[in-house]
Amino acid sequence: MEIAKLVSVISFCFCLLTAVGWAVSSAGQASLIPATNRTWHTPVKFSSKSLPASSKFAISLFRQVALSHRQNVFLSPASVELALAMLYNGADGQTKTQMTNLLLPRPLPLNLFNQQYSQLIKSLTADPAVKLRIANSVWARQDVSFQTSFLERVRTAFNALVASRNFNDPRLREEINRWVSRETGGKIPQIIDEIKREDVMFLINAVYFQGNWSRGFNKSLTTNQPFFLANGRQKTVPMMVQSGEFLYAESDRWQSVSLPYGTGRFSMYIFLPKPKHQLSSLINTLTPENWEQWTQSHKMRQGKVELPRFKVEYEINLNQTLQALGMRDAFIPERANFQLLTPVSVFVSLVKHKTFVEVNETGTEATGSTAIGIGVTSVPAPTAPFTIRVDRPFLVAVRDNQTSTILFMGAIYEVG
Repeated sequence: MEIAKLVSVISFCFCLLTAVGWAVSSAGQASLIPATNRTWHTPVKFSSKSLPASSKFAISLFRQVALSHRQNVFLSPASVELALAMLYNGADGQTKTQMTNLLLPRPLPLNLFNQQYSQLIKSLTADPAVKLRIANSVWARQDVSFQTSFLERVRTAFNALVASRNFNDPRLREEINRWVSRETGGKIPQIIDEIKREDVMFLINAVYFQGNWSRGFNKSLTTNQPFFLANGRQKTVPMMVQSGEFLYAESDRWQSVSLPYGTGRFSMYIFLPKPKHQLSSLINTLTPENWEQWTQSHKMRQGKVELPRFKVEYEINLNQTLQALGMRDAFIPERANFQLLTPVSVFVSLVKHKTFVEVNETGTEATGSTAIGIGVTSVPAPTAPFTIRVDRPFLVAVRDNQTSTILFMGAIYEVG
């Protein structure tokens, strides 16, 4: 059957990795992507005013998923957003309008849109104190015509590997999965389960981050302690402990602490609901405005942090989530408009997202942000030390404090 007679689709896949304390060696591995995509970029001038609506998108995506799943959820909003930004280059008409509303505070010319994301990638990967790799790839069916301008834009702005392949070759799935495995340090060995006859393109993003805590936890102080699940049961988990000065905040409903990586640009934020308050209630109040206020309210304070070691592997199909957020037409064959990608009638058939995170005494492998202590010198710190004991479900986020990008966000109901 001729390809024009097939139901054409775009299988749109995302891939992310976060993990703690592992170094990744790429020695002896051939690179499919340009060399500049595998090195740590030098610092660039960057204005947060030029950012896309990253925090708004990140929080909207996380809320939509977390409030529908009262179990462990761990996403990389940055990974999803970057993959969508590549796809945006092929959208037109109402499809583009819906994606604009999802990704941007206001419409932008496409060249400025791409410039912003190119600048964001360079900024995020500029900190030599952590290892952060962002890799993009586009796998195109060789017997389908694609707009050369689209391919050139994603190659240039997103530093993406653009590969034309025979989609009937059974070895292609293995090739794509090898690329994903390599770019995620082997923690996500497979993102493509099968290549269907109607598939014509895969757009894939991979994010890899390794960051050691600015001040590590002493392993000799880690002890087995109870962690109380939402259903009232409890389990025993390794609880890390550390005392010192931390960026800390609290309200009548939650406590929060910021744990920096490296020199402090990237941080992990922990939000722990106070007793008698539920994690779901905290997530329900999570808005871009509240998030900004909460993160900015942290002040340097003496205290004690007790945090469990935890590891989470997560996988989700985001089709329904993105449609609920307003990106509807892209998934409807009769309404999807990707004429800037290909003259063939196509639609998005799959948005697949995988994550892995592990937190231990050494640090976290994940993209993140660091609290720089904004406002610390203007407000006196309370004299009484705080204690935050993370022994029940909590919210966690890894944030870049320079650009305010939320690289990872999770609702952790169970650890171990």
